[in-house]
Amino acid sequence: MADVETVIDDTVKEDGYITHIRVRKTTKDKYPCGWKYTLHFGTLEGETLLRYDNAHERTHGHDRHTADGVEEIEFPGMMALYDRFQEEITKLTKIVWYPPLTPQTMTTEDRTLRIRVADAEEAFDETREAIEALERGEEVESRHTLTFENEADLARLVSETNLKLLRTINEHEPESIRQVAELVDRDYRDVHRNLTELEALHVIEFVEEGQSRRPVVRYDDIEIYIDVSPGSGRRGVSPA
Repeated sequence: MADVETVIDDTVKEDGYITHIRVRKTTKDKYPCGWKYTLHFGTLEGETLLRYDNAHERTHGHDRHTADGVEEIEFPGMMALYDRFQEEITKLTKIVWYPPLTPQTMTTEDRTLRIRVADAEEAFDETREAIEALERGEEVESRHTLTFENEADLARLVSETNLKLLRTINEHEPESIRQVAELVDRDYRDVHRNLTELEALHVIEFVEEGQSRRPVVRYDDIEIYIDVSPGSGRRGVSPA
């Protein structure tokens, strides 16, 4: 196994919130627990409401981040920490959210983003099974998933405007948001808004280079799964 192997990299957009789960098995000494993880819950505008991570485990242990600050916690195990995270965000928002962490056949070098529309509750059993399998030492191959609660949000992501931005960034490798705006001949503020949303969904990331933020697309391909079975059309309607 590589020093750090991405196992789960999932993002869910629901009710105006973004939840991002990244779980990795690692043999690096700086992560004595054997995991490198981020469990993040926040707003589309970039506000962090709750995050658990062990980015500095060797020196600072395991951290819980909220608007009130950062506190060190005892690591209870990956499954127990996930359950705690899920319970807390349910209390924060009065909604139930479970990310789709089912094993899928992907290599660690895979750069394909898989998108689906699904009710968040549907993934609960799958989530537990995947993390429990990891804790038993079973192999769960790397995957990258983005889940929307309705088809309107999916359509927004794969709009002609956003796809043009993604292709332009991959092809021309612009050094800043302003350069992206020039390449697509659009107003800087509009492009900045689009790219900020794509970053929140973890479709792109920004690399800090001096005073510039260089956008980088995290994937080469996008695969979309849409359920058209009886009753599935209920997901196509945005919540009132």
